[in-house]
Amino acid sequence: MRANRPTSHRRRVRSRGVRELSVPVVSDATPHVYDNQYAPENVYGRAAELIRTQSDTDGVHIDVGCSFGRIAETLRRVPGLEYVGVDGSGDGLASLRERGFECHQHTFGDDQIDRDFIKRILKGRKLRSMSILDTLEHLPNPEQMLTTLYNICREGGLPLVVSVPNVGHRDLGFKLAFGLWDYTPAGLLDHTHLRFFTEKLLRKMTRAVGWREVAANDVLMTSSDQRFPADHLAIAEGSALRGLLARLRERAPNALVNQFVRAYVPDSPSGESFLETREEPKRPFLSVVTRTQGRRLDTLREVMLCLSAQTCADFELLIVAHRLDESRKVLVRQVIEECPVELREKVRLISVDRGTRTTPLNIGFEEARGHYISILDDDDIPFAHWIEEFKRLSEQHPGRMLRTVAVRQEFDEVRTHAGRKSVRAVSGMHRDYPARFDLLRQLCMNLTPNTALAFPRSAFHDFGLRFDETLTTTEDWDFLMRVAFICDVASSDEITCIYRWWRSSHSSRTEHHEDEWQENLDRILKKFDEEYLILPPGSASKLRDLMQLYSERALAHETRALKPEHYQLLETLESPSWNLTHPIRVAGQLLGHPAPINPSQIVGMSESAAKSTLKAVRNSKTMRLASTLGDLKNKIMKKK
Repeated sequence: MRANRPTSHRRRVRSRGVRELSVPVVSDATPHVYDNQYAPENVYGRAAELIRTQSDTDGVHIDVGCSFGRIAETLRRVPGLEYVGVDGSGDGLASLRERGFECHQHTFGDDQIDRDFIKRILKGRKLRSMSILDTLEHLPNPEQMLTTLYNICREGGLPLVVSVPNVGHRDLGFKLAFGLWDYTPAGLLDHTHLRFFTEKLLRKMTRAVGWREVAANDVLMTSSDQRFPADHLAIAEGSALRGLLARLRERAPNALVNQFVRAYVPDSPSGESFLETREEPKRPFLSVVTRTQGRRLDTLREVMLCLSAQTCADFELLIVAHRLDESRKVLVRQVIEECPVELREKVRLISVDRGTRTTPLNIGFEEARGHYISILDDDDIPFAHWIEEFKRLSEQHPGRMLRTVAVRQEFDEVRTHAGRKSVRAVSGMHRDYPARFDLLRQLCMNLTPNTALAFPRSAFHDFGLRFDETLTTTEDWDFLMRVAFICDVASSDEITCIYRWWRSSHSSRTEHHEDEWQENLDRILKKFDEEYLILPPGSASKLRDLMQLYSERALAHETRALKPEHYQLLETLESPSWNLTHPIRVAGQLLGHPAPINPSQIVGMSESAAKSTLKAVRNSKTMRLASTLGDLKNKIMKKK
């Protein structure tokens, strides 16, 4: 809020308007002057845009902690708006006066005195709006300032525009992960900052005192002032580590936000503390998300029956009704009402009237409150220990994606003797899916039905992973792989559910052409190729074995295509004469001569290259020496 910082070792600040605290201040030979110029895309330009759009009435706009007031000229051009700056330091105010703007020096700290001060400087004029830009972070008690501003604006319902730096910018996070927390003269870690804001803290603090957010116009920066040291692997643009961290962080909110710029209007105070505790909110273990189009009410009833018989009742059920007309909604509600009260109390019915078949999953996951989330479609069958087995796995492997085993059974739709639609099994149970999850095998094809999986809540709610709503098929495989890449998978070989395979009736296999499936598969693989993949322990050996097998098969295939020159060269390199002079070639290599040809290199040679190499080998000094030694050996043998 001040235009510069004192060079003394301590300064006095007001805290809660009750007593003064002595706060250490870094000594600088040259105090930093906080005078950044206006630009449409920086904090001043974005704040000015919110001030202009959040009120259309005439009156005074008061800029608290204005410093040099670099938004003043822009706001002067807003019809009916009169700019007034207020700051506790006189340096910036002198500049404002020279530029012809009204400004006042005042240090906030006592609610009543501050409110009387605002009335006094208004001199009967109407207050239109207020702002406090890049100031709250310098205060020991920003919630007190927000309360004072709330009390000033509440009566007229006037908007307030706030900006604070984002301590959650990805550059800061990358550095902090490796123990770096670098204070600077200005910027995200300005050494005079007393509070460090994330979006969550700003939201809780403003709500607590009664502000309701109505608009956002944040400043984004791909490279912040904390992007140093440039050669640190967490920061260096080309490093794989930074690439991995950036891909993980970009999915979560506000990775590139340098400053939050938000507009608020007075509302009712929430009264909740903005302080966090280690106490976890009470959640069910599992949120079960069931999509339905209301077409198969019999199988939906079976799903509800199976859930009512679970050996572990620590779950909630979200039935997501997708594109149902009113008559079908009534029928789905009737199915819910038929359930035992213990199950009904766990059910939430969510209507979704937009999007693709994937949209209900994203909405269901968004609404889920459980520690884990599982997809149970309205035609699948969970066994009684389905949830119990997931919970057992989660206790042994917290944070991992959970996988059990599903069996596949073929079904068909039939009509009963009474003419009512129903379903029946037309096959036995097929053990098509492996007992253990293998990430590398799963990259080739989906070997795990949704019903056999439980996803950690954090993957969706903290890391921002979503089902891709542009995919018309295989969206489940795409999502489960992206989750598996970051949290690994805990497997159980316990069979816990039946995946219904519809033989002739409506299913995604019948709705989408083979070309559409292949197109979606290609798009997903392209996405995977753009990722840095985190592989589980043991993957290096598997990849090595796979590459060795591939190389052996490729060699066998290429060997069948060898020409006579290739075989002649191979025969020469394996001859006794060539092997006899091997020590000479090794000595020559130590003296700096080129490495001799290796038989394994022959396969990759073209026909002409093999021909020229064969000629060079036969004319080489070691081969001529071998021939001489061979002739000498033959003469000796003849004399004997």
